[in-house]
Amino acid sequence: MRGGAARVDFENMDDQGKHGNATADELRTLVEASAVAIIRLDTEGRVTLWNPEAERIFGWKAQEVLGEWPPHIPEEARADFSGQLDRVLSGERLVCINERRTRRDGSPVDVLVCMAPLGNSSERVVGVVVTVVEVTGQRRAEEELRASEERFRLLVESAPAGILLVGADGLITSVNPEAEKIFGYLEGELVGRPVEVVVPQEAHERHVSLRAEFLARARRRPFGLGPDLLARRKDGTLIPVEIGLSHIQAEGGPVVAAFVADLSERKRVEQALRDAEAQYRSLVERLPAVVYLAVFGEAAPWLYVSPRIESMLGFTPQEWQMDEGIWLKQVHPDDKTRVMEAENDSRETGGPFACEYRILTRDGRVVWVRDEAEVVPGEDGSPALLRGLMYDVTERKRSEEALRASEERAHQLFARLVKAQEEERTRIAADIHDDSIQAITAVGLRLHSARASLARLDEADSLDKLEDTVASAISRLRHLLFELRPRALDQEGLAAALRLYLDQIATSAGFDYRIENRLEQEPAPEIRTVLFRIAQEALANVRKHSHARQVGIRLEPRDGGYFVTINDDGRGFIADEADEAIPGHLGLSSMRERAELAGGWLKVDSTPGAGATVEFWVPAAT
Repeated sequence: MRGGAARVDFENMDDQGKHGNATADELRTLVEASAVAIIRLDTEGRVTLWNPEAERIFGWKAQEVLGEWPPHIPEEARADFSGQLDRVLSGERLVCINERRTRRDGSPVDVLVCMAPLGNSSERVVGVVVTVVEVTGQRRAEEELRASEERFRLLVESAPAGILLVGADGLITSVNPEAEKIFGYLEGELVGRPVEVVVPQEAHERHVSLRAEFLARARRRPFGLGPDLLARRKDGTLIPVEIGLSHIQAEGGPVVAAFVADLSERKRVEQALRDAEAQYRSLVERLPAVVYLAVFGEAAPWLYVSPRIESMLGFTPQEWQMDEGIWLKQVHPDDKTRVMEAENDSRETGGPFACEYRILTRDGRVVWVRDEAEVVPGEDGSPALLRGLMYDVTERKRSEEALRASEERAHQLFARLVKAQEEERTRIAADIHDDSIQAITAVGLRLHSARASLARLDEADSLDKLEDTVASAISRLRHLLFELRPRALDQEGLAAALRLYLDQIATSAGFDYRIENRLEQEPAPEIRTVLFRIAQEALANVRKHSHARQVGIRLEPRDGGYFVTINDDGRGFIADEADEAIPGHLGLSSMRERAELAGGWLKVDSTPGAGATVEFWVPAAT
């Protein structure tokens, strides 16, 4: 025996050591071997019997609890237990009740407890016998069952598909909220009604009996109906649905679960997709460009090419797609290498493909195209396809060629015009120098001689004034000669001519200047003239408007041409508004036109109060 269970006092035995038909030893064996915990309490509630099963259930040994208040009764439950004990000691037999008690290790245990009074032969109650059966597993199973049923209920109620449960008689027994939403009925309006209320036989093409399908085929295996079925809503409208059937063996008999999917939105989306595809195809076919999808490579296939290919190159889309190498065969021989290099670069880098090249039409004409495509990666992420557009840019190329030819003619005309202008300036300057200045100089000499022979002072003063006037006229004529064509430009070079010009204007304008000449050789005469005239106009603007104190000029070779910078520390102006807003600044337009006609450019940078900088560049040859 375990834990002192031998202390059980089987009293009131008869003379033969028997109680009824059982001996004390037999009763002891029954108590110890019982699969039910047996606990005997005296009238004070102290334990006098604690069998092995009680030890197993609660964890206390018999010798630990005999003579003590039952330790498995928690403090908060002892008052209730005392009341139950008093009732039993009074002769009342308690019905078994479920209770939660505490094991020795503190863990809870669910038990079924029965209490009954214990009396002797004189019917005097001498104690209470308590039987305890552990029901923890049973309660856990019940709770799991309830939890499972709750999860199933939540699953059914939250399912995105409508669910109908149909009995063997073809009547609806239950529906979920989604089914209510799909059909427009409340559950109470559908339960007990035939399934044909919502899925009428005449509403689909096959005219099958849904009741027969539910009751026959669903028993064998799950299967689907649709998606050509139409269900009827409460308002009478028909909606496309797909139904899956499954057989369930319930307590009340076989039940068929019908899972209903409303296809209205999917049908709408599918139709919208078809419409969008049709619109996209129509748009692609109307584009003034060839839309294509092609595999990388010289002889790779074109997976798609739009009908525009026929009007552009004379090949039908079918012909173009069937001949895998047709594209490269039609590319102009002089452009093939360049085109393939561009395609290979796109394949290696994954970047977009963009190239303009010539391609031959079916009848041998040459068409210029601009080909632009993006790279479509394959399953491994590497470049696999080109998806792009091919434009006919033949007219643009012709216009560009005509524009280039026109610009070339303009440059040539400009060069001839400048040359003719400068030649005319040179001729006029020579005529003035050889004729007018010589004549006026001779007048000056004669006046000087005449003045020496005059005796009267007032007559000499008159000749002095006349002589000053002649000298001033000669000075203005010499300045005019420089403006027309400075000889230093041809004889000494650009920097020398600019220095002479600055010598003439710097003193009267009140500024100092510096020239930084980095030119290793003089520009050609025509280019030298263009550079001088632009610089001359810029310096004239400085003299007229800037009130500068310092002016700097730098000449240097750059990018196959000549770069000139002129800056001053004058009052400046708003560069963007100079041509329109500042009187006298029309020279900026003429400067820019001269530079552009010579194939170069001019830029002006200035802000009020911060001076101005003029930069221009002219190529070495126009």
